[in-house]
Amino acid sequence: MPANMRHKLVWYGLRDLNFVQLKPRMRVFRKKDGSDAEVKHGSVPGIAFGYVSGARKELYLASIQALKLNTPIRIDEDRVFPDRKGPSPKGKRIGEESAKFLLDAAIVGNRSQRAELVKYYGLLREP
Repeated sequence: MPANMRHKLVWYGLRDLNFVQLKPRMRVFRKKDGSDAEVKHGSVPGIAFGYVSGARKELYLASIQALKLNTPIRIDEDRVFPDRKGPSPKGKRIGEESAKFLLDAAIVGNRSQRAELVKYYGLLREP
């Protein structure tokens, strides 16, 4: 793993099927066909960002570490995936700038959780 790719996006399936019952670090999510699929957590030295997919393939940030966001935040894929390769169901490593962008967006969109979210800035390094 490159030293600058310390953070990870973890997929929790489709938003409509999984956001309501989402618990960070849950082990399975419901698939479209009704079956369960394993969440690919892995471990990272930085921040684990949980995301769900929308009906039109758009991505939403749903959790940060052990905190479920009250309001999922639409992920700007151009800002988060500068390599243009997009996400992966197996998880996707991201760098410091992408992680900071996601954390900033989560705080703006979930002001009532600001006090809990700002502590994760301590897991970021200068890009």
